[in-house]
Amino acid sequence: MKRLLLFLLFVVVFFGAMILTTPLSFVLEQSGARSTGLRWDGVSGTVFNGQVSGVSFGRQPIGNVSVSIRPSDMLKGRVAYHARWSGLPSVGEATLAVGRNSVAVSDLNTTVAVEHLVGLADDVRRAGGNASISSASVTFNGRACASASGAVSTDTVSRALATYGVTGGLLSGTLSCDGPMLSLPVSGSVDTGDRIEAEMRFGFTEPSSVEARVETSSPDIGNLLAFQGFEPRDGAYVYRQEAQLGQF
Repeated sequence: MKRLLLFLLFVVVFFGAMILTTPLSFVLEQSGARSTGLRWDGVSGTVFNGQVSGVSFGRQPIGNVSVSIRPSDMLKGRVAYHARWSGLPSVGEATLAVGRNSVAVSDLNTTVAVEHLVGLADDVRRAGGNASISSASVTFNGRACASASGAVSTDTVSRALATYGVTGGLLSGTLSCDGPMLSLPVSGSVDTGDRIEAEMRFGFTEPSSVEARVETSSPDIGNLLAFQGFEPRDGAYVYRQEAQLGQF
């Protein structure tokens, strides 16, 4: 019995060492990540402790990413990648677990500088501010969103309105799944009583989209919104943009 236990321990350690010393570049190339629009300039290290430089998603630069595996996760029967990234648009960290037909992101915390987001209107980017996601978890089964939770917020609208003497506009919400799509809805109000709602939807089966809706009784604000590309619809001003994932 003692020999059997020692043999089993040896097998576990041997295969564990093989996994931990696998080059990260090999894992990335075999993962099919490029088919989702993810790109990178260089990879170094192993899955146990590796770095990916010059990461981008579609037209959006992300920066440099550090990836590691904790042996304690392997003892629990799972392989979870712990990632930290930094660059012009954002800084953050998350845990990524990959199954045969699923991807689960947990402990996601990130802050994004809106001025560095590609694809947004110039006036929105000039307003600056940040968009933040905290304590978030997202699971995709196949190509569909299966579960999502966590807080999302942004002060970009507040900063843009401040230039026109309007206070308020801090937007917040909770991540969720809307059918197969990941939804990031936020809402808030300003001191004039006007209501602001916005939603970003991401997924693989349908075009991703950004939609904002403003309910206002002020002709001046209405004219300003129309100038920014909002269209009158059902008593509100609506702005919508959509693209395939990675094209924003």
